[in-house]
Formats: sequence, structure tokens, C-alpha cells
Amino acid sequence: MVRKCRRQDGFTFIEVLVVLVLLMVLMVFAFPAIQGMVRRGKIEGTARQTSVLVQSARLAALKAGGQKATAPLGGTSWSSRAVVRLDPATRELVAFVDVNDAAGNPGSDLLFNPVAGEKRGDTDTLLGRVALPNHVLIDTSDGLTTGSDGVPVAVFLSDGSIDRSGAFRFRDRNGNRLEVRIEPRATARVELRKWDAGANAWLANGQRGKQWSF
Repeated sequence: MVRKCRRQDGFTFIEVLVVLVLLMVLMVFAFPAIQGMVRRGKIEGTARQTSVLVQSARLAALKAGGQKATAPLGGTSWSSRAVVRLDPATRELVAFVDVNDAAGNPGSDLLFNPVAGEKRGDTDTLLGRVALPNHVLIDTSDGLTTGSDGVPVAVFLSDGSIDRSGAFRFRDRNGNRLEVRIEPRATARVELRKWDAGANAWLANGQRGKQWSF
């Protein structure tokens, strides 16, 4: 009786070794691109989340409706205002409707200090938070209002305008810089821009024919 030899399925050691070498070569070339995507995702994601937070604050201010500022910031004649704070101590942006000061008195002090037990609308109300990833750093702000503690804040009035136009800025450890710009004052339009060293200017993606690169 003649026995037929069965072919052994599977890969030989040499074949497996060749595949591993090819994978390693691909990883060497792909790793910088993957790193760039991760960096871009973190800083651009933070900027876009900030943009959404700013827009939600403006909408909250518009809902107040019909209120006019008749005193400097922090004055007791101020009624509710929508505020976005970039706090370096907690590394986060906080958006809230500012109704009272730290003592619970009516007025805008640009700080989030809700009074326990008070119903929504009678005390500071949280609109949202954005925590900064470790890779994203706070850059110098431009314009905007400065809180009593030196923190930059975007203050939206009930007609949808902003107290002072300007930008929240972020950077990463690779020198990339993005800003969330809010201007002009009257309409408080929000735009994302990246610092272009070659053009020596902050540019929106595609502006002047320049695409963002990270």
C-alpha cells in the first residue's frame, strides 16, 4: 500500500521572518506620520472643542435677551453674563452663566461660584468644560477680558456681542500653535487659526493657499 505524503499547511520560519522584517520597515516609515496625526488630533481637537464651548456661551448670553451693561465688569448692576475662562491652574476651559459673585450677591465677577441650593437661573450655571490633554499647552492669549485673578476670559453680553474681542491660544511641544479667535465684537464670530512662521501670521486652514501642517 502506497502512502501519500500530506502537505503541511502553515508558514515556514523564513516566511514568518520575512513578514516581520517587512512590518518593521513599514513601521519605521509610518511612525513619524502616526506621531503627526496624534499631535494634530490633540491640539486641533482642543481648539475645536474650545470653539464649540465659546459658541455655546454666546448662545446662552443671547437667551438672556434685552439686558444692557451699565457698569464696569464686576459691578452689581450687571445681570447674568456668559463667560468662558481658560484657567492655567486647572488646565481647563470652563463656560458658565455668571449671575452672582463669590458672596452670592447678584452681579458678574467672572468666576464660577454657584450657590448650593439655588435653582438654575438664580446662581452661576455650568455650560461645559474642556480639559487640556498633557501634550497641549496654554499659549499667550490675545485681547479678551482679564479676570480679577489675571485669567483671560471671553465675556458674552446679552445681545450676542463680546466684551473684548481676542483669542484663546494653544501650543504643543513641537512648536505648533493654534488659536480660537473671536471677532469682531458685535457678532463675536469664531474662527480657528494656526500660526504660520513663514507668513508671520495667524491663518485659517487654506487661507492664502496654505494648508495646515503639523
